[in-house]
Amino acid sequence: MGRFDFKVLGMGLLALIMVVMVVGMMRPLNTVGDPTKRASKIEQIIDKAMIQCYALEGSYPGSLESLTSYGVVIDKTSYNYYFEAIGSNIKPIIKVFPK
Repeated sequence: MGRFDFKVLGMGLLALIMVVMVVGMMRPLNTVGDPTKRASKIEQIIDKAMIQCYALEGSYPGSLESLTSYGVVIDKTSYNYYFEAIGSNIKPIIKVFPK
């Protein structure tokens, strides 16, 4: 009777898990099917950029356009943006709606 090599099985399973994790992390934003979910994800990205701006500059951005220097891409052809800056030390309100 042959002996089953669990070491090979374990390595193969580990490789499969790593491939699934890498593919999951590389999934781009545009593959999310629901436009409302995409808008929510964009809000999260903008929120992180606003926090980064506050951490580096000591104040929140006064406009949505000023976040482009933090890597935010504003797509006004596909989304409507609501941005309300309340004060330099209060996080602005951001809402993104699909067109």
